[in-house]
Formats: sequence, C-alpha cells, structure tokens
Amino acid sequence: MGLNLREREMVARQYLSFAQEDEFGVVSSSNPCLYTRGEGKAKKSFLVTGALKKLIAWDLQTSTEVASFSEGRETVSIVRMWLPSDPKSDSNALFAVGYDRGTIRMVEATPSDNACGFCFEERHLFSMHVSRVLDLAFSPDGTRLVSASMNGDIILWDLGNPDQPGQARLVGHTDKVHVVRFVTPTTILSGSRDRALKLWDIAVQPERCVATKATVHMSGVTAAAVFTARFTVNSKRGGKDVQTHHTRHYVLTGSETDRDLQLHRIELPASAKRARSTLDDAPERAGAIVDVMPVPCTLSSGRVVAMAVSGAGPATLLSVTREQGLDLLQLVDPKVTRRPDDARPDSELLDEAEAGLIDPAPGRRLKLETREKLNGAATTMVMRHQRATATAYLATDRNSVTRTTVHFKITKNQRLQVEEVEEDGDRRLDFEETDLDGLSRQGHRATISGVAVAPQGTLAATISARELRLWSLGDTGLGRLRGTVSFSSGKALNVAFTPDSSHVAVGFEEGHVRLVSAATLDTVWPLDDGKAHNGRVSSLVPTADGFVSGSADNSVRKWVVERRVHKGVETHGLALAWEYRVTDPVTALAVSSRGAVAIALLDGTVRIAAPVEEDGVTSLQPRLTLYGRQTTPVQAMDYSSDGDLLATGSQDRRVNLWDPRTGECLKSFNALKAVFAVCFLPGTHHVASAGGEGVLRLWDADGFTEYQRLYGHDAPVRAMTVLHTGRVVVTAGEDRSIRLWVESETPVVLDDLRLEQQALEEEEEMRKRAVGGLRAVGQFAARVRVDNISSLDASDIFQESIQQADALVASGDMDSPILLGRSPAGYVRFRWDQITPANRETVISHLPLGLATSVLQYVLDWVRAGSGVEPGLVMVLMMLQHHQEQFRLNDDTRKLLNDIQKAGRAQLARRRETVGVNVAGLRAMHAISRTRVAEKEAVGPGKRKAR
Repeated sequence: MGLNLREREMVARQYLSFAQEDEFGVVSSSNPCLYTRGEGKAKKSFLVTGALKKLIAWDLQTSTEVASFSEGRETVSIVRMWLPSDPKSDSNALFAVGYDRGTIRMVEATPSDNACGFCFEERHLFSMHVSRVLDLAFSPDGTRLVSASMNGDIILWDLGNPDQPGQARLVGHTDKVHVVRFVTPTTILSGSRDRALKLWDIAVQPERCVATKATVHMSGVTAAAVFTARFTVNSKRGGKDVQTHHTRHYVLTGSETDRDLQLHRIELPASAKRARSTLDDAPERAGAIVDVMPVPCTLSSGRVVAMAVSGAGPATLLSVTREQGLDLLQLVDPKVTRRPDDARPDSELLDEAEAGLIDPAPGRRLKLETREKLNGAATTMVMRHQRATATAYLATDRNSVTRTTVHFKITKNQRLQVEEVEEDGDRRLDFEETDLDGLSRQGHRATISGVAVAPQGTLAATISARELRLWSLGDTGLGRLRGTVSFSSGKALNVAFTPDSSHVAVGFEEGHVRLVSAATLDTVWPLDDGKAHNGRVSSLVPTADGFVSGSADNSVRKWVVERRVHKGVETHGLALAWEYRVTDPVTALAVSSRGAVAIALLDGTVRIAAPVEEDGVTSLQPRLTLYGRQTTPVQAMDYSSDGDLLATGSQDRRVNLWDPRTGECLKSFNALKAVFAVCFLPGTHHVASAGGEGVLRLWDADGFTEYQRLYGHDAPVRAMTVLHTGRVVVTAGEDRSIRLWVESETPVVLDDLRLEQQALEEEEEMRKRAVGGLRAVGQFAARVRVDNISSLDASDIFQESIQQADALVASGDMDSPILLGRSPAGYVRFRWDQITPANRETVISHLPLGLATSVLQYVLDWVRAGSGVEPGLVMVLMMLQHHQEQFRLNDDTRKLLNDIQKAGRAQLARRRETVGVNVAGLRAMHAISRTRVAEKEAVGPGKRKAR
C-alpha cells in the first residue's frame, strides 16, 4: 500500500548524533580557593578554581579532580568562597562563581557519599550584570554578596531573599571595578581603574558613598587586601601599668604598572562603629580613607594579580602575587609606650605607630621568583609552637599549579624569620617548590590555529603562535600532554602528521616547513634556515607519501617524506616532488583520494588540478575553476572520501557543496558567522563545519540538511579534524581548549515538518535581531545585517553594472546606450545611488575581489572629478571592512587606495580654500553694508542729498 502525501511528509530522516566526550588543555582561572574539610587525621584540602565553563575541585593529596560543576555556555571569570566561622556549624561552604557574560551562580558544597565527601549544587542564579564579572566578596556572616563588573557596576545581593536578591546598585565609579571588599558587615570598599577608592555605608542607605579617595596608582586599583590591625598602648596611671587596645582597618592597594604598593587607613562611618563592639579611636564622622605610606616590594616590576592575608597572631602574612613572583610581608600588631609627660590623645600615638604595621624584613630576605608568569595564588599559613609554615598554590600562565612551601621560625620579639638549611656545604632559605602534575592541565597560552590527528588515532598535535603540543588520545590517559615544542622564532599556522605517525610537519608565517619527531620532539628538518616557501604557508595537507603545501607566494608544492643519513644518524626529511604556480596567493588546499588538488585563491576562486606524469616527471595540470558562489576567499576545504563532493567554507558565512567533476555548486548552507573549518566524515557525505560562532554544525550533503548543532566552545573555532574512523571529531580555537566529539548510538530524528519548523525559527530569530537595525549588547549597540531578497537582487544588479562598464572601457565604446549618456564611472555611480542605504553593506560584502578593484578605479574617478567625494569614501570604508586583508596583499589595490587618499585630501584642500574665499567675501560685504548704514545715520532723517 502506497503512502499518501501526508504520510510521506512524516517519514523520518535518521542520523547518529555526536556528543562531547572530553575536553583538555583547559586554562585555569586566576583566583584558586583553598577549601578544607574535616578535622585531625580526617582533614582534607582541596583547590577550587574555574576552568573555562567548569568549576572544578582538586584533591591536593592525590592531585586528582574530585568534583566539578558546569552549567550554561559561559566562561568562569572569578570564584570566591565563604566558610562558616564555626567549624562545627551545619552550614556548608558556599562558592560565588562569576561569568564573562555577567551572570553569577551560587554553588554550595553539599555532603555526598563520593570519595571526596561533597558535590557541587547550584542554589541561586543572579543575572543583573551586563558585562564580565571582575570581583566578588561575601559579607562575614555569608548573608550578603557584593559583585563588580567591567562596565563599573557594583551590585549588592541579599542571599537570604532569593526571590528578590538584588538589594542595591552602587553607582559612582567611571571605569572597570576590579576590587570590592567587605570591611565590616555594613561597610564596603571598592577600587577601580578610575584610580578611586570608595567607601559605602549600607547600614543606613545601601547606595550611599561616604568617602572617596584618589590613589597614586596611575593605572588604577587592580588588587587590594583589607585587614585589621590591633594596637596596644602601654601607659602608667596612678603608678600602675595600663594597656589600652585599639582596632583600626586598613587596605593595601596595587596596580598593573606601579612597583610600590600603597597603604590606606579606613575610618569607618558612625553607623558601622555603633554596630561593632570594639574600641575604635577614629573620630565620629561619616567615614574617610586616609593615605598612610607607600610599601616597597622586592619584585621590581610586573602586574599585581592577587593580594591576600593569611594566618593569625604573629604568624600573619600578607602575600602579594605579581606576574613574575610572590612577595611575603609580615603584618605586625604595633605596641606603643606612652611617656609620662606625653599628654597627646591615643589617636596621634597610633598615627605614628602605623609605620611599623608591615615588617619588610621577610620581603627583603625572601623573594620567590617563578619561571612562568603567574595568574593568581591561594595562600595558607599554619603555626605550630614557635614554627610557622606558609604554603602558596601559584597558578601559572602555562596553566599549571605550583605549590611553594616556606618554613619560618618565630623569634622572641614575635617576628617571622625564614629558616635556613644546609645543602652541599651552602646555606639557603628553607622553601620548597613543587609542580602539581594533577593540577597542570597544560594548555596553549594563545589561540590554537591548527589541530591534527595521527593516522593511527592515538596522538593529536595542536599549535599556537610559537608552540607545538602533543596529546595522547588513547583509552588510557585521554588528553594527557605528551610534550611541548617551543619555537624561538616564527609564527606557526598549520600542522599535519606524516603517514607513519612518526613525525609532525608545521607550517609557518615566514615560509618555513619544519619536521618534528613525535618521539624525541626534536626538529629533524630542515637542518639549516632554509625556507620551503617565500611567503606564509597557508595550508598543509597530508597525502599518502608526504604533504602538499600552499603559500602566499602563489605556489603549491608537493613534499615527499624520505629517510636520510646525517652525520651517521638515520633521520627523516622532505624532498620536493613538484611545484605548481598560480596567479594569486593560496588560502586553502584539499587533496582527494583520486589525487586531484583543489586550490583556493585570494581572488575567491577555487582551481581544480590533477597530477599528470610525463617521462617520469609528475606535474599538475589545470582541470576547471569554481567561482561565483562565495564572495570572500575560501578559508577551508575538504573532499569526501569517494572524491565526488568538495566542501568549501569562507568568511561570507557559507558552506558550499561542489561537484568537482563539473564545477557545479550543488548547495549552499548558511552559518551565522564566518566558517573557518570544514571536514567530511570518512565514508559518508556528512560535513562538519565550525567557525566564528563557536558551534560545530553537522550537515547531510545528500539530503541538503543540517541535522545537529553541538555547543561547547566559548570562542571561534579555528581548527578541526576527523579521525579516520569517522566517529571522533576534534576541534580547537580561540578559547584555547581542545574538544573531542564522539559519535553515540543515540539517533537524531528530523522529519520534514521539524526541518520546516527549524527554518521558520531561524527566520524569526534573524527577523527579531534585525528590528530597528540595532540590537543591544551591554551598553553598546551592534548593527545586524540580514541578507534579504532585495539586498541580494541589488547585489547581482550592481555586479552586472560593473561588468558592463568594464567591458565598455575595454572596447572603447563610450557611446553605448547602456551608459545612458554617462561615462563608465558615472554609470556605476548612478547604479550605486539607486541602491537603498539599508542594502549597501550587503552589496559590498558580496562583491568579489576582481570587481572590487574595478570599483576602486571608478571611485578614484569620482573623487578626482569632485562630484562623488563623500559617497566614494564611504564606499571605500565599507570595502575595507570586508576586503582589508585582500587589499593589503594586492599591489594594485594598495596603489589605488593611496591614489584615492591623495585625491580625497586634494579635494578637501580645495573645499577649504573655497570656503575661505567665501567667508572672506561675506566679511567684506558685511563691512560695506555697515559703512552704508553709518553714512545714512550721519545724514539724519529729513536731510537727504540732492540728486
């Protein structure tokens, strides 16, 4: 029995779905928190930090990840922790997690039956910020939270009222707020890039700023530590020794550029003092921030990334983490002795004693410098008898964590002194530095521009600007770093494995192709400074016996891997097999299983060539050219396993499917942003694409259907590859993470009606984004362009007009009726004026590079004639937004742009002269008019001159 039309519409298309299996190379955040649970022998310590979208907890005893929390698609920017003051309290640890898009999640460490004894559970979600969260702080009792963001907003949250958590918005700073701290439960201190420290009294009125202090930091306040000092004044009254205790609050501030720190005293407002049961000698006033003194540091330079106070009593340390090391300063509770004849008030005595608050001796004697730049630190201080041990967990720029332990002894005058140990007859300071391998999720420090998987499928290679990293992809040790190669010079662009997986080839910006051993990580070729190309190596594609490389020097070269003997040692090298010259710089390459080579050029075309052997010499012979569909150069290409299809991706947001035998474009898929990587899944006609939107899309090339979108990356994806089995996709990009997507047994079912609904939803989304031409992004607005039918028709008409004008210029037929009595430049100007302003950006974005050169020539004619200076320069600016890289690499377009610039300046100079002459004429006419009026007034009424 046949199916009717409705039943045929409901027939399902079924695909196997992909899901993220793992991620590695993850960058840790800059502020790890030290979390301790239990007492005595059951005490365990954990390091809680952010890693991209995840909140992770590491067991410091076993160096393993024991708990994690991930929600949403945002990247963690900062983590703060609150612990109950009473260890026996039933309250659990609470973590405030700030994200780069402005949201804040409250995560609780709840008891669990797992090995670590706890798990992370989300409690609240706050989303009033519109930009990256830079700092968070809990009140001492954990009932309030204050947050600061990149746009200068400070928000006070009431954690006891989750239904209406936003209690107040503290407005006053004019730049990024990097520091917020609770001084007391009712007083908040904030520091900003605007160089100001502000004190807020939230007891009376939450939005009330009671004091503002301009600091000496030229680059603003980027780090701070708030602490309390207890002063003791010894005096004699009636022959008896009397001690008076006073408490004062201080903040130590640092910045990105200043070497020295600055110490300030915080004088609390009256409401805060009434709420505290302490003897504070500060006068009754609204509150103030007073400069005390600069505090020198032993480290000469480097941005201050973190400051913290740890320990208690005499073993209280202030740790200052700079990019290149750690400063340890002891905080001292000063003691003042009043002379019998001294009648000054205690406040004046305390002002003199403030200079002894920070003992610089440990800082001068102990300077912990690190080999790598630091992102942050978590410091703890433990005192036993007359010994103290400080442990700092330093997060380095290489995404590892180093544990540094310093041993002190407490002297008789209650000062800390670093102990010394004897080693090989020499005495050195007693401190230990250990790399925590389990915490070292070693990732790239820059955008990952290339990724490759060995043919055997057990090894992956990734590259950034100056680094090559090898990762294990086996069942054991998935994502484990196998080794790193640093390049002292050159910028790495792409990477590929040799057919036997023994070596890795790396292409560079300067034209080098280097062969690196996967076993020893040594560069085995070239042995000298010779270059494989005279321009940037834009593409490197593996073949059955070597590689094919494409370059900006307008050449494509085939390299064969061969064994060589160098100084009696057998090694590998590359030998040039053939070279093929093209007319423009190469932007991408693809090699089919049949040996055909697809070459993408800077002019937007794709050339198909096939190898031909004559007299034992192999060369490439051109077959056909693909053009007309993409308006910008192709960034990525790939052949299907059977060689029947070719997929291309470009910055015009299109994935095009071609028949490489006929040159016909079969289908164009549209992404939301530029496409940087495309790959066919081996053995299928399914295409994976990724790019500027950070989304992995899967397309069915036979059914012309997008059947899955995979979210995970937080930034554009720059590189992608597929294992030979077709079941694993590896992606990497600007967020510096490497992600594995594995095919599962779960099917994805899309019926025709669902596909239609998906298309309607996308159309509705684009329509909403285009309303009014603007969409709000934080406090800014970004223009959204939607390619509608009218804009695409205008693009085709304008391109046809340019081609007609070019043909008439070439033939010299200036009297053609096509020109409507105008010159070719005037005809193009006429067609441009007919395009509505709303469609002009789309028309320029779809303009091929070949026609763009002609348009620049016509614009030059407009500017020289003086009739089209404004529209011509506006058109040039639009073209630069879409074709800047192509213009920069093309000598003809660079010359035309220079000529347009000179002609535009000349026209503006003439206009200034014309305006000047006109103004001078107007002034002269005004003077003559005033003279005539004066003459008439001198004659007077009734006394006219005789004729």
